[in-house]
Amino acid sequence: MNPDLALLALRVVVGVAATIDSLRRLSILSDPQPARLWVLLAIAVELGGGTIALAGVGGPIGPGMLAEILVVVYITATSPPGVWEGGAGWSDFPALRAMPTISSGPWHLCLAAAALAIAFVGGGTWTLDRVAGLTYPDLFRNAWLGLLGVSALLVLAARVVVTSNTIGRGG
Repeated sequence: MNPDLALLALRVVVGVAATIDSLRRLSILSDPQPARLWVLLAIAVELGGGTIALAGVGGPIGPGMLAEILVVVYITATSPPGVWEGGAGWSDFPALRAMPTISSGPWHLCLAAAALAIAFVGGGTWTLDRVAGLTYPDLFRNAWLGLLGVSALLVLAARVVVTSNTIGRGG
C-alpha cells in the first residue's frame, strides 16, 4: 500500500476537476443575472481552493475552501429556481443549460467530500508543504474547517437576505 500515492492521485483529481469546473463557470458571466457577485465568488474560491489543493500547499486551507464552496454551489444549484438567484435558478442561464449535467448536483457533493477528506487527512508526503518543511497542528485544521462551516452558513443566509430584498423591490 502507498497512501502517499493515493493522496497525490486524489489531490490531482480534485484539483484538476475543481479548476476545470470553475473555469467552465466563467461562461455564466455572459448571461445577464443578479447573481454575478456570487458566481464570481464561487469561481474565485473554487479555482483558488483547487489550485492550492493540487499544489499541496497550505495544509487544509485549499481543500477546506473547496469543500465549503462546493457545498454552497450544490445547495444553490439544486434549489428551486428563485430561491437563491433573485428569481432565476442556475438552470435558467443558457450557458449552464448547455453544460453536461455533471456540472451540478451529486458531482459537487462528491468533489466536496474528496476535498474534505484531503483537508482532514492531509495532502501526503508529496506536497509543497513537505518540501518547505511546513506542518499544521490539528487545532489549526479543526479551527479552519469550523470557520469554513460557519462561513458557508453565513453565505447562504446572506443570499437569502439579498434575494428577499431583490424580490421585494421588484427585481
